[in-house]
This record gives sequence, structure tokens and C-alpha cells, in this order.
Amino acid sequence: MAINTSVGGICRPWQRLRIPALISTLRTLAQRDAVTREQAILELTTSDHRHDLELARRHAALHDARPIARSNVLRQMLAAARFRAESVGSLVPILLLCSAADRMVDPACSRRIAETLATSLAIHPSAGHDLTLDDPNWSAEQISNWLDSI
Repeated sequence: MAINTSVGGICRPWQRLRIPALISTLRTLAQRDAVTREQAILELTTSDHRHDLELARRHAALHDARPIARSNVLRQMLAAARFRAESVGSLVPILLLCSAADRMVDPACSRRIAETLATSLAIHPSAGHDLTLDDPNWSAEQISNWLDSI
């Protein structure tokens, strides 16, 4: 299963990480105040929690307790940019979930992957990139239905 994903060689680079999202991400990395940084992340990655200050504070507290080095974030972005799909046999069941309102990764990526791999795809009409935060019930239902079908 993959959520709001993209794959090099199948998806175009500017779809894999939209240019405004890249700029926002780099700005966010420079942000020193944890709450302000988490607010910016929520603004980019969610639809339903874009202005949830309390959630941003909770996320900032988690970050303060278990900090993530900026260099690790950059390494993760580089690894994602280099990722290419290997041949996937037709016996491997895959579920793709994506959000039509994702401002980070173009939903066309998930559609293209689903077509290329001939696999299942469910599209949420309004959630952001962090689909499981915006609509955990829908996500769980899609996964449950998919598991029942295989």
C-alpha cells in the first residue's frame, strides 16, 4: 500500500513534488520556531487541519522531544527524488490511496502508477497530502475493503 506517492520514471519530477511545495518545504526547514514550522507543515500537507494551532503545538512538542535533523529531511527528499520502481509482478497486490486536493504531490502520479502497474486506486475528494490525518476513517475503510477483496 502507498499513500499519495510518486515514482521516478513513471511520474514527472514537477508532479512528484510540486514546485510551490518544494519552495514551502525549503522555507519550513529554515524555520527555527517549532510551532511556526509545524503550522507551515500542516498548511502544506492537510486540508482539514491547516489552521489547527493546538495540533501544531502537539507536533512541535513531539519534535522537541524527538528532534529530526534538517540534514535527515534533506537526505529523505534526495532519496525520494532518486526512487524508481522495479518491476512488480502481477501477483503482488497493491493499493494506492491518494487525495484529489493534495498540494504536495500531484494526484496524477497515483493515477499513472495505478495504470502502469494495473493496481487498485482509491481517490479521496478533499483530503490533503496527509490523508490519514485528514480522514483516518476513510483511509481505514479503503484498506479494510481492499484487504477483504484480496
